Amino acid sequence: MHLMHRKKQIGLVITFIVIIFIGVLFLSNTQMSEENKALHVIQSVETHVEEQDIESSNKQNKIENKISDKKNSSKEENTIKEEYRSLEEVNSEVMDKKETLITEEKDFKVDAATEYKNNQTIKSNQLSQAPIKQETYIVSRGDTLSQISRRANLTIKELKEINDIENDNIYEGQQLSTKKTKEVNSQEVNINKAEEDTQLNEDAIFWLSRIIHAEAQGESYQGKVAVGNVILNRVGHSDFPNTIYGVIFDVQYGYVQFSPVLDGNIYNTPNADSVRAAQEVLNGARPVGDVLYFLNPRKATNFWIVENREFYMTIDDHDFYF
Repeated sequence: MHLMHRKKQIGLVITFIVIIFIGVLFLSNTQMSEENKALHVIQSVETHVEEQDIESSNKQNKIENKISDKKNSSKEENTIKEEYRSLEEVNSEVMDKKETLITEEKDFKVDAATEYKNNQTIKSNQLSQAPIKQETYIVSRGDTLSQISRRANLTIKELKEINDIENDNIYEGQQLSTKKTKEVNSQEVNINKAEEDTQLNEDAIFWLSRIIHAEAQGESYQGKVAVGNVILNRVGHSDFPNTIYGVIFDVQYGYVQFSPVLDGNIYNTPNADSVRAAQEVLNGARPVGDVLYFLNPRKATNFWIVENREFYMTIDDHDFYF
């Protein structure tokens, strides 16, 4: 009985232990399941976080790309603007150079035209001094009876008689005969010599008064006489022609000596003071002595005289040099 009771107690104990074991096992499994769930949740959260990080990173990259594109676009725009400005500057330089070239071309044409005109004037002046050898002569612009008769080795009276001219008027294109029509005797020779002397004096006053008027118009009477003095000094000097006309229209080294010959003012009618100054010089007035050169320094374009000749004095607008 006691044994049975003992066995029963042992069975109960064993049963209790088994129940406890099963309970412990159940609790253990339950805990493991919860841990697995928690682990799964943690993994899910981590995965979601990673996905969010990736998505955020992608968005940030897109934003950065857009910003970079905008920056590049802005740089390209600035580059285009810079290139446009450079192109405008180049165009401006091209236009400036074009205008400069046009101006230079105009200046060149003007200079060429002026040089041609001057050369033609020089040629014309040189031609107008040549002796007339043919029997007829066609009057050119600027010709005078005095000039034509001297070139044809005639007196003015002879030239008028040959051509039935009653006054001193001739016109451009007029045909004049320069051949003598009759022989002259000794008395006529003497008369003609006297007339020739008179003509020479008339020619002297005619041209000397004109160069004085052209060079010293508006200056004092002394200034006019001084200019005439220089002209007459050249007539007597071996370096220059031996006539007043020759000195006035002289060309040395390709240069006309007096600007009024080039601009045509030499043909202007002189005033009374210029004529009186010419007569006084022909009568021996010499206010500047042996001087051979003069120039107006405010109008001169060639200063060879200043650099190569000895200065003497200044009268009005002219400087005089030996």
